[in-house]
Amino acid sequence: MPDILAAGFALIGGIAIALQVTINAQLSRAVGHPLTAALISVGVSAVCMIGALLVLRIPVPTRGTLAGLPPWLWTGGALGAIYVTLSILAVPRLGAAVLVALAVTGQLATALVLDHVGGFGLAAHGITLWRVVGAAFLVVGVILIRFF
Repeated sequence: MPDILAAGFALIGGIAIALQVTINAQLSRAVGHPLTAALISVGVSAVCMIGALLVLRIPVPTRGTLAGLPPWLWTGGALGAIYVTLSILAVPRLGAAVLVALAVTGQLATALVLDHVGGFGLAAHGITLWRVVGAAFLVVGVILIRFF
């Protein structure tokens, strides 16, 4: 995949996240509880993925393949559910911009560490002064968005 296409996908994903947190907060108010809203959101995600697999005729992994996966590979869905739930709780208090800025800051800090150690099979990219400066600018951005 060309880098420009990957960058476009990342940008669209960011747009989707900003929309998702706002919509899910409204869903929470409508259904009466953040966990119910998170369940509905994650359930709709699952239905969409099943539909995509069927339409694109992507084969389902065999039971043996699934049984052989390392346990940590199963945590991605749980982490997604945690993010959806916590964003539903936080967005009414913080607003969409601050929530997304803080989420991206957390993502960047974690990504810097994962890159540095080559976590989860990534190629190692050491933490450099310029990477730290870039992350610091993001933190400054969060402060500016929140307080000004």
